Amino acid sequence: MASDRLLKQLIWLYFWLVIFEGALRKWILPGLATPLLLVRDPVVLLALILSLSSGKLKINSYLAVTAFIALAAPILALTVGHGNAIVTAFGWRANFLHLPFIFIIGRVFTGEDVKTMGRCFMFLSIPMTLLMIAQFYSPAGSLVNIGVGGEGDAGFDGAMGYRRPPGVFSFTNGISSFYPLVTAFALAEMMQVKKGGNLLPILAGLATLASLPISISRSNLLGVLLVLLGCIVAMTRSGRSLRRLLRTGVMLAVIITLGSLMPGMEKPREAFLSRWNASTTDRGGFEEAIVMRVVDGLTAGLTEPTENWISGAGLGMGTNAGAKLLTGNQTFLISEAEWGRLTGEMGMPLGLLFIFIRVALTLALFLGAWRAAKRREPLGFILWFAVAMNLMQGQWGQPTALGFATLGAGLTLAAIRSSRPPIRAQRDDPLSRQAPDPSLAEIPEARIHT
Repeated sequence: MASDRLLKQLIWLYFWLVIFEGALRKWILPGLATPLLLVRDPVVLLALILSLSSGKLKINSYLAVTAFIALAAPILALTVGHGNAIVTAFGWRANFLHLPFIFIIGRVFTGEDVKTMGRCFMFLSIPMTLLMIAQFYSPAGSLVNIGVGGEGDAGFDGAMGYRRPPGVFSFTNGISSFYPLVTAFALAEMMQVKKGGNLLPILAGLATLASLPISISRSNLLGVLLVLLGCIVAMTRSGRSLRRLLRTGVMLAVIITLGSLMPGMEKPREAFLSRWNASTTDRGGFEEAIVMRVVDGLTAGLTEPTENWISGAGLGMGTNAGAKLLTGNQTFLISEAEWGRLTGEMGMPLGLLFIFIRVALTLALFLGAWRAAKRREPLGFILWFAVAMNLMQGQWGQPTALGFATLGAGLTLAAIRSSRPPIRAQRDDPLSRQAPDPSLAEIPEARIHT
């Protein structure tokens, strides 16, 4: 159908803008760096209009409750909150505008579409890593290290005088969102038994392995390791044959061996270990510096003080862009943790309700992916490990994090849906019926019926 074709084109446009938005803001159109923060919004709006008019997007309980919050939160922001309409609009689009796009991707993309986009992720990882190597060894302020708007330095402090390279992205969080997805697609490809076509996942694996020390990012390392864990669980869950298990293990061993022989990795490894020791070992070890950081992020919505705990300070105030508009400084006015931002902006009632929506959707995707893995379709399950934290508590006020959360969750949902037998998929698909399937309509159950 024409609508499906156009929606797929919009999804692909969204993908390319997620990847290259930073390049537009740094190198190609630096004078438009601020407006380009919203470059994906027209794509989402057009997709929403088209999918609603063609019946591709059905209102499930996630979207219904989100719509209620999306109506109430700006009223509070403009009446008893900060009162700035522009800041409110920015906060509204960060929290609510892109979330329905997850369901559009899940409804429109086929399994082959997901795999095709996965191959693009793998292919792009190779020049991405080469760019990061150039950024790592180039001085601050050089062309490859230029910051947003064509000024300053795009990298953040790393270790031993080296900066954390962001690749084509505006900020380094793009790297820690990009490579776990690359890893997921590469591992899923390695698990398939076929005669040819294995060079791309091996090259992507090498690029990912090189990115770990080059990025000087603990989040990148932990994200890739989490996906590897998901792959191991998926192989166990799907009952993969010994041949496939050995094949995947051999390919990973080849990648690790070749990676250890790559030239120019000594300094990056030293810098990464230096930062790991300074940020982890010297701060109470892994449990204190990493585990407790995650726990603090999960409890921030309840434990961090909120001045107006019922109505909140107003949508958008907790984002860097909102703070810049309100105070002239790019900072965190409410909380650096996402859940603390949500309750601080919207108040405890609405903030906790929206947190619940994000957690419930994350759990629903997990259960659907778990069942798909049992049917020997592990891609959705492995992808879930790459996107879960970003979907559940990623900083959606930052456009790159929002883009990867939306795209990753949509691809996961599409992979789950495409794994079902055609007849059952048509009968049970919660996105194809006027009356939402109970598995998506009942939020407390948080299940995707497969």
